[in-house]
Amino acid sequence: MKSIYHHTSFKVLKSIVTDTGLNFRASKYSNYTNGEYEWIKDKANAVIQEMCKEQSKPFDTDPMKFNPYIICFCGENLSREMWLNYVDSGNGIQIGVNTDIISSFSLKERDPDVLFGAFT
Repeated sequence: MKSIYHHTSFKVLKSIVTDTGLNFRASKYSNYTNGEYEWIKDKANAVIQEMCKEQSKPFDTDPMKFNPYIICFCGENLSREMWLNYVDSGNGIQIGVNTDIISSFSLKERDPDVLFGAFT
């Protein structure tokens, strides 16, 4: 079993894990810098284009105008960079997700408006 990890502060964890499931902020509210936003936009663009093609839906070249939700994961269990950049002075939490669970959801079964609907 391989896992990927999301690092966050305890304060943010309270807003992610609720009694309704896992909740993530819209990407436009994130503080991505140094080209991270464009890199994510390019990756999301490719996935959304594939999903639209599979479902015979129109594709717009700017998926960010639809306000997609994006969450970042790391493949390293003990990533120093993630602890330093995403938690409060090393005091935070790491959420591990089994990649088999993520992989079990085919793009064909997904609603193009909900990228992480499988986790709620």
